[in-house]
Amino acid sequence: MLKLDCHLLCTLRDSFRIRQVAGMFDLPIGATTGAHVRAQVPGLTEPWEIGMIVGPSGSGKSAIAKAAYRANLVQAVRWPRDLAIVDAMGNGPIHRITHTLTCVGLGSPRTWVKPYAVLSNGEKFRCDLARALLNAMPKHQVHEDVPIENLRLVVMDEYTSVVSRAIARVASAALSRAIRGKQIPVRFVAVTCHEDVIPWLRPDWVLRMQPGQVEGTEDLRSKISDSESQISNLRSEISGPSSDSFLGLLTRGRPERPKIDLDIRRVSRDLWPLFRRHHYLSGSLHPAAQCFAAYFEKEPAAFCAALPFPHPRRPGWREHRLVCLPDFQGIGVGTKLSETVARMYVSTGRPYFSTTSHPGIIRHRASSPLWRIVRPPGMVSPVSRAEMKRTGMAHACSIGRITASFEFIGRGTE
Repeated sequence: MLKLDCHLLCTLRDSFRIRQVAGMFDLPIGATTGAHVRAQVPGLTEPWEIGMIVGPSGSGKSAIAKAAYRANLVQAVRWPRDLAIVDAMGNGPIHRITHTLTCVGLGSPRTWVKPYAVLSNGEKFRCDLARALLNAMPKHQVHEDVPIENLRLVVMDEYTSVVSRAIARVASAALSRAIRGKQIPVRFVAVTCHEDVIPWLRPDWVLRMQPGQVEGTEDLRSKISDSESQISNLRSEISGPSSDSFLGLLTRGRPERPKIDLDIRRVSRDLWPLFRRHHYLSGSLHPAAQCFAAYFEKEPAAFCAALPFPHPRRPGWREHRLVCLPDFQGIGVGTKLSETVARMYVSTGRPYFSTTSHPGIIRHRASSPLWRIVRPPGMVSPVSRAEMKRTGMAHACSIGRITASFEFIGRGTE
């Protein structure tokens, strides 16, 4: 454990306006103003993966984070205005860059080739997070048996402060999933004033910054019985009338992530324009496509379309389009929708196939017991335009791209 005792002082130049404000509100004034912050945080030699420092503005969160993990704080960077984000992520291999972007919930190839300046606040937040994680990741391949304490630490101040709370929750769940699944081999500390992300990020420890014992207020120990010994050890003393006092109350234990409920419906093709620009292929939709959507908290989150597959020996069904909106990427919404639709079609007694070039989807299906690889990643065999027109599959053609094909082998609708 790291025991931290921070005295934050600031020298003030006396002025007429300061004395005016002090006179209007009967404020004590002095040569200095500041705060006294005490806390204990887990050290880097202890076995934890994710931590959080949370509290209201001005409670000393950033001071504690700097005192404990200064060398690991994420620093603001200037993004080039004329480079796509995949070119501004450093010198790592492209598969690592796209994999990290996908893990933090930015899995849209169309977004990867845009400059940082044109992205939304939510997309910028995930780009900043991905870049910080990439810089901290080891250059060599990391295996699961590497001790946690040997991994590098990333500390992000103002975590999720510039995004909506829905995006904050989804991004936190995606990050937690990637770190705990060893997909991103780092440790992470979030510094934030938002407690709503705690069950989604699922930290191993949480440091809550609380007002200390201030003259004229009730002793904090009477309010928090389960932290009696900690409060006794960390009790603050007021250094003067112009100082505030804050205590960091450390709790351990990983909370359970809230259940994600999806409402999956059959929809009309009129919903497609909402998803069209986020698909990595063209925005076209086959006239015969049967469309489905997944709704998260009554908001459309993902779209899936299927087509009849006119094979001479094994006719069946084929996934035509699968899109998840950026705000909901990284927590498996698109995967769940795809597999639910596949189960429904398999229950008709005919096979269900899918061809994709998205590296994240290929990686998931290659390791999933629900899918069987029909064709490993590679270039598609040439097919004449006349054949594509005859079969009506021109909208679904994958010629010229590296793709992989899968058959869904899970059970049908239960």
